[in-house]
Amino acid sequence: MSNIHTLKKLVFIFLLTTVFADEKFLIRQTPTISAPNFVLMDADTGLILAERCAHCKVPPASITKLIPLYILSEALHKGNVKNEDLVTVSQKAAKAPGSRMFVNPSSKVSIENLMNGMIVSSGNDATFAISEYLGGNEQSFVQMMNELAEKFQMKDTHFANSTGLPDKEQFSSAYDLAHLTRRLIQDFPEFYPKYSQKYFSFNKIKQHNRNALLWADDRIDGVKTGFTNDAGYCLVSSAKQNDLRLIAVILGSKTEKSRKIDSLNLLNYGFRFFKVKEVESKALSTAHVWYGRKPVEIGLKDNINVITPRFNDEEIKIKLEVKSSLKAPIHKGDTLGKMTFMYRNQIINQKELVALNEVKEKFILFRFFDNLQIGWHNLLHKDKI
Repeated sequence: MSNIHTLKKLVFIFLLTTVFADEKFLIRQTPTISAPNFVLMDADTGLILAERCAHCKVPPASITKLIPLYILSEALHKGNVKNEDLVTVSQKAAKAPGSRMFVNPSSKVSIENLMNGMIVSSGNDATFAISEYLGGNEQSFVQMMNELAEKFQMKDTHFANSTGLPDKEQFSSAYDLAHLTRRLIQDFPEFYPKYSQKYFSFNKIKQHNRNALLWADDRIDGVKTGFTNDAGYCLVSSAKQNDLRLIAVILGSKTEKSRKIDSLNLLNYGFRFFKVKEVESKALSTAHVWYGRKPVEIGLKDNINVITPRFNDEEIKIKLEVKSSLKAPIHKGDTLGKMTFMYRNQIINQKELVALNEVKEKFILFRFFDNLQIGWHNLLHKDKI
């Protein structure tokens, strides 16, 4: 057990000197947000940096389309469909109410154009056409959407249609939508640049992206807007500054302007008060190895990034789980435990602790003396080796 306490002490000192060094005292102030529901999330770890009513079930409007876009991205990624594949647009899809990319009934439209129409134009016609193409019909596709939501543990979410049109059985939460967006960005980075498109032209009609933040701040590069009378003005946005990517979700804003201001306030707050620090993979401590010819150095296998507050009135907590008794032989890279970084009781990173050097067995005579020590230890202590 002494190995654990020594390692924990040394790691804590190590983090103080590498993560929090040279930081000025800052007083964090919660941003002023008018929207009733919002979340600010670190895209790398899923850590919630700010929220209000994060799990309240509300209409998601066209942000619903992030689920069909995920399903389509996955199909493209796996090679089940191709960008150039042509989709025959049904009469029902072409006449879908609400925002449209203006596809004609019975026309053949490429997957790529339909995807752009979903993202930029928020086309209900494009979304309906994709739902019929991938699911056979919209009802079956909605079942696929709900299955994916369940897989992602989106516990506040249920879908009744693919487009986000009002339905009492259609709801989600700021937290669930942030989590979905995080998966979309991480799982399919090859398609994420599409969400930064400012314009899309189809059928001789040029439409601008409804995400006004794309013109407001170069750090912002996506993701999706939504509006219905029931849902209000909604927006999921993402921005990156240096190594820190943030996701902001605003639901239920009263005006298009207020959702823009709220989103900017959230993102600026995140970049102002949080940053990413790299923790190097050097040795954190050494531990005794029974039957071993020398101690083992314990550390992280690779460098890791940890999101940290830019102020020091709250600290990153460290939870260590390391084997209390190590026995030779130990090979370099063997897992000896794990290190968990926590902030406000949320896990922000978790990595294995490994052996940084090889420890061979002692000669048989010296192992005999170790056996004597172990036997004596077991007589005196409850924690047997």
